[in-house]
Amino acid sequence: MNRTLLIVLAVIALLVGAFFGYKSYQSNLERERAEERARQEQTELTRQADELRQKAAAEAEATRLAEEKARREAAAAAAEIARLRSEQAQAEAARKVAEAEAARALAAREAATREKEAAVGEARRQAEEREKAALAAEQSRKEALARIAALEQEKAAAADREAARLAALKQQQELEASRAGGSSVASSSATSRRTLPISAGLPSDYKRAPHYYMEQSLKAAAESN
Repeated sequence: MNRTLLIVLAVIALLVGAFFGYKSYQSNLERERAEERARQEQTELTRQADELRQKAAAEAEATRLAEEKARREAAAAAAEIARLRSEQAQAEAARKVAEAEAARALAAREAATREKEAAVGEARRQAEEREKAALAAEQSRKEALARIAALEQEKAAAADREAARLAALKQQQELEASRAGGSSVASSSATSRRTLPISAGLPSDYKRAPHYYMEQSLKAAAESN
């Protein structure tokens, strides 16, 4: 009876040991599985964290590159704006210079036009004055020629009258001499002495005097032109 009880107790003990061993095995297996799952989860979390870090780093790099690009573009835009402003300022200065040059050229052209018109007017006035002076000189010359012609006619008439008077006087003297008869020599000498002062009073070139006066008048008219 004791042996059977012992066997039963031994079997029970084995069963209890097996049960607790199985429970322990199950517990260890569950723990190992839980640890494996925990390791896997940790690995996954690490991987995800790495991915997040890499993504964050990539996003940060992209942001940095974008900011750097934005800064470069902003600097380039600022430089382009400055260049455009400089070109605009230069163009404005050139436009003002061109406008000033155009204004000066216009003023110079207008002044030249006024001067040309004034010169043309002055030349026209001088030409008119010269024409008037030439007409006046021609009129003076004609009047001088008329006066000279009248003077020549007067001189010629006076010379003819004087010649006629001398001829009449000579004829009268010859007539008186022929009447005197024997005293012809003495009468001729007296007559020669009386006619000498009359003929000596006339110049030998009295007929050329009007021509001399005419030449002098023509010279004076030419010099007045």
